[in-house]
Amino acid sequence: SIAVTGTNGKTTCVLLINHILKNTYKIDLCGNIGYPIFNVFNNERKIYLLEMSSFELESISTFKPRIAILLNIKEAHLDHHKTMENYINAKANKSHAIKIGISLHDEKAEAYYKEGMMYSKYGNVSFEKTFSDLEGDLYDTMAAVLVGLLSNISIKEIETRMQDFKKPLYR
Repeated sequence: SIAVTGTNGKTTCVLLINHILKNTYKIDLCGNIGYPIFNVFNNERKIYLLEMSSFELESISTFKPRIAILLNIKEAHLDHHKTMENYINAKANKSHAIKIGISLHDEKAEAYYKEGMMYSKYGNVSFEKTFSDLEGDLYDTMAAVLVGLLSNISIKEIETRMQDFKKPLYR
């Protein structure tokens, strides 16, 4: 399974991951963007791609996705979580996996963006014809591209899928 959370950008990131992977893998969209995972979960070999909110994550104890993405954390939902520390803890309650840091500015990050390219040890991908150059969209796109690279999708296929991706109109 692949789980995506963050204050902003979850839906765009999940839809782009789906767009990058759908020609190679069978995928079920779950969580905030699709069906509850328990409605689609079975023993069939496929990827469960989840958009998850802090409300769902705060009570999770056994779910551990293969790939977990934490896009960003901004002050939100404090009426429920009471403090930023509680909100951050809810968002982090997803994985103890190896973490890959991404940056639009720091070339020492494990994946970084510079002059229309994303550089990482997993592969270098052109963002020249991506759907957006907004800072938030670039972070979402970098996360989705890393999922593609980690899932053995070719750089050429990732670049093609980014070019024909249509960002949801309501975002």
